Amino acid sequence: MSRTTHTTLALLLAACAQPETGIDRSVISGTLSIPPLALDEGESTPGSNDGWDEGTAVDVGPIGPRYTVISGEMADFSRQGGDLDSYRMTPLRDGAVTVTLTWDDAPPDSIDTGDPAEETAVFQVEVLSTIAFDDAGEPIVISSATTQGGYGAFSVDVSVEANTATVLRIGGIEGEPGAAYSLTVSGFDPNGTDTFVGAWEKADPADRGLLLGGTVADTYELDEDTLTWSADWTLLDIRSVVTEEVGADSDDAEAKDAHDSGDSGATDGDSGATDGDSGATDGTDGTDGVDGTDGTDGADGTGGTDGTGGTEEEGDPETDTTVDEAITAVYLHAGTFSGLTGGPGPGVLYAEDVVRVDLKTNEVGEDKHEGIGLSLTELLPVPVGWTTIEVEPNDVVIDDDYLPVEGTPQALPVASGPGLVDVVRGTMVFEVDDPNWDQLDNDAYSFTVDEPLDAVITLAWAGDANLDLNLNDDEVVFAVGWDPDDINPEQIDTAYWGVSLQPGTEYVLTVLPWSGPAGDLPYTLSIEWFAAP
Repeated sequence: MSRTTHTTLALLLAACAQPETGIDRSVISGTLSIPPLALDEGESTPGSNDGWDEGTAVDVGPIGPRYTVISGEMADFSRQGGDLDSYRMTPLRDGAVTVTLTWDDAPPDSIDTGDPAEETAVFQVEVLSTIAFDDAGEPIVISSATTQGGYGAFSVDVSVEANTATVLRIGGIEGEPGAAYSLTVSGFDPNGTDTFVGAWEKADPADRGLLLGGTVADTYELDEDTLTWSADWTLLDIRSVVTEEVGADSDDAEAKDAHDSGDSGATDGDSGATDGDSGATDGTDGTDGVDGTDGTDGADGTGGTDGTGGTEEEGDPETDTTVDEAITAVYLHAGTFSGLTGGPGPGVLYAEDVVRVDLKTNEVGEDKHEGIGLSLTELLPVPVGWTTIEVEPNDVVIDDDYLPVEGTPQALPVASGPGLVDVVRGTMVFEVDDPNWDQLDNDAYSFTVDEPLDAVITLAWAGDANLDLNLNDDEVVFAVGWDPDDINPEQIDTAYWGVSLQPGTEYVLTVLPWSGPAGDLPYTLSIEWFAAP
C-alpha cells in the first residue's frame, strides 16, 4: 500500500470558482486502459518449476486489477511423478479471483447423444496455502479439482488474502506430453478504485513539478475478448496556481529582534533591583542603590516581551497567489495513486509511458485535445517482511478509554523496517449480530520497533460486516481506524496522527467488531513501515 496523501484538486477548482477571462480553456480527454499481463511459464527443463516454494514456483507477481495470462506446457502426463507446474501469486487485497485453464481439445459434439467424444487432455488444478502446513511440512491443499468434462476449458473461483502468497499447481492426468495450455487469473474489478489522471509540468515521474490539473477515472468496462479494462476521462481548465509567503524572512527577523530586546530589558531591570536592595543595606552606598533602582526602570523592558506578539502574527503570514494562464505544454501521468499528489509506490498500478500534450495559450474559447490513450501497465509489488497467523487466545476486553484491560495480546515479531510490509491473518468471531465492540473476542496484537518508524496500518476483510482498529501504547489510544462511513478497509496512518513509533515501547493493535452477522469473519492486517522523519 502506499502512504495517505491529500489531493490538490480542490485547490485548483477553488482557484477557478469565479468567472475569468483570458484563461486557457483547453479540454484534454481520452481513455485509460488496463491491459492484461502476458507471461510465459519459462520452464527451462521439465519439472524445474514443480515446487510450491518461493524461487521454484513461477512468480506471477502481485495481483491487482489487471488480468494475468500465462502460457504453459505440460511436459509429462503421469499420475505419479508427472509434471506439476506451479505458479505463485500475491494478491493486493482480500477477495476472490477467477482462475481459468484452457487448452486445445476435441469439441464435445456428441454430448447430447449420450456418447461424448474422448477428451484429448485432462488436468488437475490445485490451490495451495503458503502459511499452513501438514505434519510432513507440506503446504495444505486448499482446493483440488480435475478438468474432466471440460473439453478445453475449466474455471474456478479462488479466495485469496491480501499480501499472502497463494500457489496454483497444474498437473497432467491424461494427454500427450507437450500439450500447451493457457492459465488466466482475473484480478480484481477496478470499479470503485479511484484512478487519477493528472497534468504536470514535467515528464520525470520522480520530479513532476507543479500539478496543473487533475481528474478521476472511476467507471471501467471490460472487453471480454481482449481482457482489457477501459475508462474515459476529461481534464478541464489547465493552469498553474502558486501561493507564496510574502516577506517571511524580514518579518521573522523583526519579531525575533523584538522578542530578544524585551528579554534583555527584563534581565537588566532585575539586576538593577538587586543592586538597589544591596545599597539600602549600606547608608552611603544606599544612594548607589537608588541608582540601581533606576535599573528597575529597565524592567519596563519586559514590555519588550510584547514583541512575542510579533511572533504570534507569524502564524498567519501574508501570502501572494499567482495564476499562470500561459501553459504551453503538459505531461500526463496516471495511476492508482492515493491522490493527485501521490506517486508510484508499493501496490500502485501506473502508466509507464508519459504523454506530452501541446496547448494553445492565451486564447479564449475551447481547444480540444481528444482521444489520448493512457495505459496502466506497471504494477509495483508489495515487499513483504514477515507473514503470521492469529494464535488464540489473544482476546482482550477494552475499558471506557478503549484500552485493553483484560486478556493478553498476541506478540508479533519485531517490525521488519522501512520499505517492507508485515502481514497478520486473523479471524474475528462475532458472538452475536452487531456486537458494537461489546464482546469478549476483541483480537489484540502487541509489537515493538527497533528504530523510529512511521506506519500505515490497513485492516481489510471480505463480507458484509464492519471492523474497527485501535492503536495504543501503555497509556493511551493515540490513533484509531473507525471511519464513520464504515469503510473497508480501515486504515491508521501514524504520521497523520502526529506520532512516530519509538524503540522501547510496546504498542498494541486491537481489532474490534462493530456490525455484522454472528459467525467467523477472516481479516488481514497489513503494516507498511516508513522511516520516521
